[in-house]
Amino acid sequence: MVDHETRKQQSLSKFCIKCGDKFASGMSKCPKDGGELMELRQDMIGTTFAKKYQITSILGEGGMSVVYKARHKYMERVVAVKVLHKHLIADAVALQRFQQESQAASSLSHPNIVTVYDFGIEEGQAFFVMDCLEGPTLQDILEKQERIAPPEAISILVQLCDGLEHAHRKGIVHRDLKPSNLVLMPQENGSQLLKIVDFGIAKLMPSEDGKTRQALTQTGEVFGSPLFMSPEQCMGRAPDLRSDIYSVGCLMYEALTGVPPLMGDTSFETMTKHVNEMPITFKQANADLNIPPALEAVVFRCLQKDPEDRYQSAAEIINDLPATERPAIRNITIHPLAQMKPAQKKPAFVFPTTIVLALTITAVSSYYLFFWKGPLSDNGTPYHKFRWNVYMTLADTSAKADHNQDAAKYLLEAEKETKFISDRQEKYLKTLAQQAEIFGRLADTEKVEAVTLKIAEVKKDRALGDFDRLLKILDSAKTASAMNKNMNDAVVNLNNVKELSATLHEDGMFSQEEDLLLAATEVYKRALPPNDAQIGDIDSALGRCYESQQKMDLAGECFRAANEIYQKAAPNSVKSTRGLLELGIFEKDQSHWDTSKQFLTGALEQARKLPDKQLLSQCLNAYGDWFRQQNKTKEAKELFDEAKAVTRK
Repeated sequence: MVDHETRKQQSLSKFCIKCGDKFASGMSKCPKDGGELMELRQDMIGTTFAKKYQITSILGEGGMSVVYKARHKYMERVVAVKVLHKHLIADAVALQRFQQESQAASSLSHPNIVTVYDFGIEEGQAFFVMDCLEGPTLQDILEKQERIAPPEAISILVQLCDGLEHAHRKGIVHRDLKPSNLVLMPQENGSQLLKIVDFGIAKLMPSEDGKTRQALTQTGEVFGSPLFMSPEQCMGRAPDLRSDIYSVGCLMYEALTGVPPLMGDTSFETMTKHVNEMPITFKQANADLNIPPALEAVVFRCLQKDPEDRYQSAAEIINDLPATERPAIRNITIHPLAQMKPAQKKPAFVFPTTIVLALTITAVSSYYLFFWKGPLSDNGTPYHKFRWNVYMTLADTSAKADHNQDAAKYLLEAEKETKFISDRQEKYLKTLAQQAEIFGRLADTEKVEAVTLKIAEVKKDRALGDFDRLLKILDSAKTASAMNKNMNDAVVNLNNVKELSATLHEDGMFSQEEDLLLAATEVYKRALPPNDAQIGDIDSALGRCYESQQKMDLAGECFRAANEIYQKAAPNSVKSTRGLLELGIFEKDQSHWDTSKQFLTGALEQARKLPDKQLLSQCLNAYGDWFRQQNKTKEAKELFDEAKAVTRK
């Protein structure tokens, strides 16, 4: 039995690639804008993607990718999983742009920029995982209220410029700033947190002959949106951070006045206006506006045709905003385009007595550079570490100049140097990650795949090495004679056991995970009090391990043991609630309806008394799913709706 709302959603099986609205399957063109309609992807909902992301719904879909809402199985985090359409995985340019978006965003860490947590290729689908942003875009707000008040606009502008300043410092230019790429998330104090999204064309420099650009045109917006493009973008010239400054001026002009600064009847006419015309003043655009002249001056300086006449950094925009309209901002003026020449120094006169000192220093330095291998945790001579740093720096410089072939050569040399450095292969992994990025830019999918396999092998080898090391510690702590000597080491490594267990589980190494957890169980049950919650954590992890191996009887025993410990060690706590929830879900999956209802009901009762809203939402959804499987759609819908309401708070 499917309720009316569910049937309605299922009937809307197509979406418009222009406006994003959903339509019935029988339609071929969007009735609003004539855009092509594409099929919505429903096939992944309800499945577990990449072994750890439980897909719950579709957040949006476009010509290149689909974005799902998902829950991380182990971290209990709600995320957005962006998946490249399967038919584009073989399209080198589409894959390059998709990789570019994930790599650009993942290299940034700022409150006003969307966070990317994971990236890879799973079952023939490229994907990356980012924040699940709950809130309207600036475009959504402007469609409802046409424009926003100056104080609101300044708050948005400050956050936007803060995020851009961070990206520009990292050498990343967004190139597609527009209201739909700014998400405003409501905060508990009534304010709005701005997040910049969609780095799909960031830092993607076209080749001299324009071939890359022409190829990218086939996949969607190439180098910006006409309403917000800088004159240099419209003329096909290579943009820099000042192009983002121009786009900021365009979107703030529209946000304040309700109309775009320049717009023709076609995209070509709009781009021509950006090259040749200045926008009309705010009063000419709307006589009823009351916008501070200082704020208008900031916007129009952003909109200057010559990049040299605009602000030279996002920080400069913040400093010029009307002081009475905003919180105090630190006084920063940054000129990233200025080229500073080092002062020329006269060579110092060297006294003959320094020759002996110079020879001594040379001898000591030679020993240090070529023979001293450093600490065991970072083994390797300074000579090889220095060469690695030099090659990585040259590769980074070449990549920023779009000399990707040179960057690839330097990275291969850097990889050779890592063979002489023993730092748990950290430098090797960093080198491989850079190689994957460069080979992606060069559209060399075979090398990207080869490097990806190398990375996976290194991480697997590291996990197995950690497994051997921890297992030896635990085994040595099992015997009574070794207990006093080795128990401290073993107890100290309890968190390492938990982390390694999760890593082994994600990589499907269930046999090793089982051995590790069984050894840990034996040791910690002797070392800790009988009802210590940490023993419950091990039982819970062991239960998930057995469940993945389809050893359901053993899994059930572990989940019940963990729940029993949690109820005694920390009754009515988050842990005891999670214990009930985990056991309830397990029993539900085994179709033990009466016992699962008992545990799920208990979990929900406890969750309602706790401040953890995410846990409450999980309990509501789990209990709602119980009713759904019993075909009690009314009760299920009530619980699902309550879960949504809790998540929105």
